[in-house]
Amino acid sequence: MRCFELSGTQTINDVAQALPEVPPASLYRHVKALVAVGALMERGTRQGEKGAPERLYAIVDDERLRFSFKGKARTPESLRRLYASVVAAQTAEFERGLRNGAFPAKYFHVRHSLIFVNEHELAEIRAMLSRLAEFTRNPPKGRKALDLGIALFPVKRRGHEAVTKNAAFMDDARRLAGALNALTKSPQFSNTKARAAARQEPAVNWPATKSLNADFNPEVDGCESFVMNDGSTCAWAPGQFRYVVQPRR
Repeated sequence: MRCFELSGTQTINDVAQALPEVPPASLYRHVKALVAVGALMERGTRQGEKGAPERLYAIVDDERLRFSFKGKARTPESLRRLYASVVAAQTAEFERGLRNGAFPAKYFHVRHSLIFVNEHELAEIRAMLSRLAEFTRNPPKGRKALDLGIALFPVKRRGHEAVTKNAAFMDDARRLAGALNALTKSPQFSNTKARAAARQEPAVNWPATKSLNADFNPEVDGCESFVMNDGSTCAWAPGQFRYVVQPRR
């Protein structure tokens, strides 16, 4: 893809000359895969060095590329082929760059992360990606060419649902812990003040809190802990002199 972005319409042989480290058979498959998913399109033919006609390929504009992934064209196999082709192209570009030695630190960054977003945050990410796309239209004069690859897709991991569920359950305990920890900074802080503040939090389960603190000794334990309606606990940590959040047991 990068070769077509930089040099425009080309034949497979043109790309092969620019990427000699990529086996011709692999290059041919990648180009065909990009055509199959609509990322590249044929732009006629050109007579090759041996006299035989060679097909010309060019990048499809963004609007057409998005359209090609709608409906029946958007299949697991088509996305798989596109992803594999883009990764292969970037890997080849990476290898070419290393021929001149290690990349300067300011020009090299690799990160693979699992992120958690809601619909509003996803919209923010998509806006950021649109902003990044604007840099592809910058005139090259006076600028450094950088290869930027981003892959964003939903994943499922073992235990992910449970972790997410527990995180949501702990929102009430986290809110109360924040309020009480603000009070601990005062010289007048005491268990009585903490309990009075907790009384203002409607999510506290007072029967469960009473049961949890049945053996509470202020001289030994310092402060009480509070059980929330969702089962999580805003627990006093004596060694840290602060409240911490514990998931539902």
